[in-house]
Amino acid sequence: LWTVVVDPLGILERLSSALEASLVPFFGRFGWFLGPPRRVPLAVCLGEPVKCPRVDGEPTQEQIDKYHEKLMHAYEQLFDTHKAAYGWADKKLIIV
Repeated sequence: LWTVVVDPLGILERLSSALEASLVPFFGRFGWFLGPPRRVPLAVCLGEPVKCPRVDGEPTQEQIDKYHEKLMHAYEQLFDTHKAAYGWADKKLIIV
């Protein structure tokens, strides 16, 4: 969608640290700085939300693992539901 500028000298990294904000210059369509995105086809699917309860204080590792597992299962289910529509019927989702 955009071409991100890579800074081999680390100037942007130091400036970002000093300003406490991430500076990522990019170029869009027509080579415009901060321009509109290039037109490329995107595959987008939406599924059911994974609802997580509000926790007072820090969540336990058990709670984190429980909802992480739910999220990974939701990703797999979403992929399996829509993969044929995008020509990936024979593919299997591998989460690393």
